[in-house]
Amino acid sequence: MPLYQPIIPVRYVRPLLELVQSQQPADVATILRAGGVSAAELRGDATLTMRQFDALYLAAEATLGRTDLGFDLGDRIGRDSHDALSVVLRSCRTLDATLRTIARYWRLIIPGVRLRYVRKGSHGEYIFRPGAATSQATLYAIEEIFAVGFHRDCVRLLGKPTGLQVWLSMPPPPHVARYRALTPTRFHFSASPLPEVRCVIPAALLDRPLPGAT
Repeated sequence: MPLYQPIIPVRYVRPLLELVQSQQPADVATILRAGGVSAAELRGDATLTMRQFDALYLAAEATLGRTDLGFDLGDRIGRDSHDALSVVLRSCRTLDATLRTIARYWRLIIPGVRLRYVRKGSHGEYIFRPGAATSQATLYAIEEIFAVGFHRDCVRLLGKPTGLQVWLSMPPPPHVARYRALTPTRFHFSASPLPEVRCVIPAALLDRPLPGAT
């Protein structure tokens, strides 16, 4: 048995089950059984292992017959999904400050995920790398959750920002046309031999004041 089993807070798992509930509510119990998850494990601030999440995701994908669940979950998981960290993020006055704060504290939120933010002369790079082994389908879904969630957060904070580019290491998915609709952000696939999502943000967007910062 491994000494360390990567975990994921259930607040990031509930959106997947809510998505299933909205489409095929009778199958939620079956999917929970497939992941070896009880209803009690979904309460409060509980955590699941990444192995459990992997099993849940695969069961949901097979049950719904969809390959784009990660894309849809990117709409549901974003800056306001991180519990106490979200409160801190709302006080950040720029996107630069937001990304620095997330990168600094993310290990406390999901230990099995690696985030890095680097500020360069003309732009910043925000890089996501999974730190836990999963099935290929779940890995690709996690990449999509991060990529789409990042785009959606930028739209919510900055309107329709121009100049954002996102590189995913996964191949173009069957639903790639959905990404073309996320203009003006540009998405690139099969962009790295290692599992990662790399977001490139122009300096002008990083330093633009955010509305509603407290």
